[in-house]
Amino acid sequence: NPTMNDLFWILDPTTVDVNPEDEVHLFYGTDNSSTDIDIDIKIYCEDTNDNITYIDACGVCGGDNSSCMLPSFSLKDLNPNSPTYDTNIRPKDYLGKAVLYYFPYSSTWNTCISRFGSLNDLYLNEDIEDIAIIGLAKNDATSIDEMVVGKVLPYLKDDAINNVWVNWGPENRDLFFIRQDGWYHKKINLK
Repeated sequence: NPTMNDLFWILDPTTVDVNPEDEVHLFYGTDNSSTDIDIDIKIYCEDTNDNITYIDACGVCGGDNSSCMLPSFSLKDLNPNSPTYDTNIRPKDYLGKAVLYYFPYSSTWNTCISRFGSLNDLYLNEDIEDIAIIGLAKNDATSIDEMVVGKVLPYLKDDAINNVWVNWGPENRDLFFIRQDGWYHKKINLK
């Protein structure tokens, strides 16, 4: 039972992994009740140099929250139907919006073209304002003409300088979900 001025953390003892994004409830105890309070919690850990530090928001001991962010890039939008055509697209341009990055196997394969078309239709038909959808092709000599015909979504092509396909590590037809704060959330494959 909590007593006056006791603070305690309720943690399920069967939990093996602690996810810093999980909601943590702290209760401030009084003689008659407990009141939920809002408090910043730091989970401490020992880093590789035996220093006591804390787990960052990405779950990394001693991290600086940067591991949640994928490496940045700046690539030109090649889709002439896109409102951002011929301008450089950077992840930081979309802070405040969730972003879906589609990584097609090929700009000429029917399956990839169909998936990008479905994403384009979703964007147009659902009147999405707080989500951006962007196609990001491999660094190859394949034409993008078939991929962008009739579509308004930005379509980028990787290059040797940005090397997004290597740095982000997508598989063919992956869809990456990036949160509004620019952090990587998850990926799914659109087989």
